[in-house]
Amino acid sequence: MIQRQETVLSLALSEDAKTAAVTVGQKGGRTATYICSEGKAEKNSEDTYAVAISNGAERMYCLEYVDGELTGRLHFVQNGKDSVISTNASHYFEVNRDATEITFDVKSKTHYSAKGSEAKQLVDASALSLAGAQYSTMGGSECTVLLKNAGSLFNSMFYTEYNAKDSRVSRSFLKDDALTLSLTADDILRTGYYHFNVYGINSYNGNRIYRDWQRVGIQLSYKFNATKSKYKGTGAGQSEKARL
Repeated sequence: MIQRQETVLSLALSEDAKTAAVTVGQKGGRTATYICSEGKAEKNSEDTYAVAISNGAERMYCLEYVDGELTGRLHFVQNGKDSVISTNASHYFEVNRDATEITFDVKSKTHYSAKGSEAKQLVDASALSLAGAQYSTMGGSECTVLLKNAGSLFNSMFYTEYNAKDSRVSRSFLKDDALTLSLTADDILRTGYYHFNVYGINSYNGNRIYRDWQRVGIQLSYKFNATKSKYKGTGAGQSEKARL
């Protein structure tokens, strides 16, 4: 039973809203996750953080919570069988309505897992799936979960990339570096293309756009009254401080 004095850290609802996974904080930086259904709450696990749950609690995703901190170790639990699908997951997730698919970033690269499989990199970018689709937001202060109203996250997935290489070189002149000359170069190698990619169930559409961001510029700046402090002493006021 969840105690009144326990703080709710995370809430995950099933697609039919009849089942919930609730994570509460406990003493010593520990947590406990409960499964709530038909007016009853039963403890499911400790040191975990609920991410998503399916109808009837058949499937559930949760993160490990260690020493008061949320980790990137993501678990998939189905019918009592627990498997780790990622060890470095970000804390933003997208899940389909029956909780068989989940996407998340690992070091800004989107990873995907289906039915508890080990998460694999999907695209070399941070993806946003199902733009415009209906969804419910869940999670808590440390984690955000979008429960998408779709049978598969591949119904419509898109991402963009921008790979321009920029550079800036500066040098200062005159007394106290009052004058600064800077040379800037944007999109040096003319690689600043926007890639827009859309995945469907049986389709793919990709676009590559270049907007001519290649630029070279010179910037000149001058600092007025740039004289540095001439004081080089130490221990100022120590004798007065000792007297008091």
